[in-house]
Amino acid sequence: MEGKDDGCISPQEGGTTRKPRRVGPDAKAKAGCTSATTDAAAQPGPDPTRDPVSDSPETCGGDHGGNTIGRAPGAAEPSSQETELEVDHDDLDPGIQACAAAGDGPDPALEPGHDVTPQRRARSRTKDAAALAAAAVLAGTAALGWLWKEQRDNEIAGRQALSAALRFTENLTTIDSANIDENFRETIDGSTGEFKEMYLKSSAALQQALRENKASAHGVVVESAIKSTSPDTVVVVLFVDQSVSNARAPEPRLDRSRVEVTMKKVDGRWLAAKVELP
Repeated sequence: MEGKDDGCISPQEGGTTRKPRRVGPDAKAKAGCTSATTDAAAQPGPDPTRDPVSDSPETCGGDHGGNTIGRAPGAAEPSSQETELEVDHDDLDPGIQACAAAGDGPDPALEPGHDVTPQRRARSRTKDAAALAAAAVLAGTAALGWLWKEQRDNEIAGRQALSAALRFTENLTTIDSANIDENFRETIDGSTGEFKEMYLKSSAALQQALRENKASAHGVVVESAIKSTSPDTVVVVLFVDQSVSNARAPEPRLDRSRVEVTMKKVDGRWLAAKVELP
């Protein structure tokens, strides 16, 4: 049986090998053959009743300023080597123009001064707040440390000044006519400033009166307290019991007095700068 020559290319017909023949597209179309080369020709032509612009899809974005305009039916696919189509936006549909305006506008994220990372700014504010809090804690700790040191220094100064005031007051209120020079020397050595100057001026006359009357006295501090304190000045209040006797009254007489002594720190020593007997 002989194969039918229908214009299509077939490697074998009726068991015999036939040489393929090149046929034109018209012949293939008539014979019902299909080929990839005839796909474009087989597409239907454009519909003259349709508006290629109004029927084209409208999309925002894309590679052409944010607008993609659909091709008319039957138009061939543009090749990658073809240049981009320049579109006059004034002739476009208002909807397409709106898309174009939205796509062509500048990206606010790229404008100068635009903060593209608000989270980073928030983190920066958090770090600043943490740094301020840490600085406040350090400042508070330093202030507390300074106050603690000042209080400790005042306590030490108070104890030292009180001890020196006790010795000075007992020396001042104790007099032995047989050892007047030694008593006055100890009192002068434990004093400074205003009181020392006054005591030195009156010491000669006082010694003479004590010798003539054969007077003697013995003082004992029974109570004491710190009235005020600072690193270099402490005011001490003392209550003294003093027994006094002389040639006219040989029996000792007990006198109780209140003494307020202002102590000053001079060259590391606490000395009596002022003595008051209210």
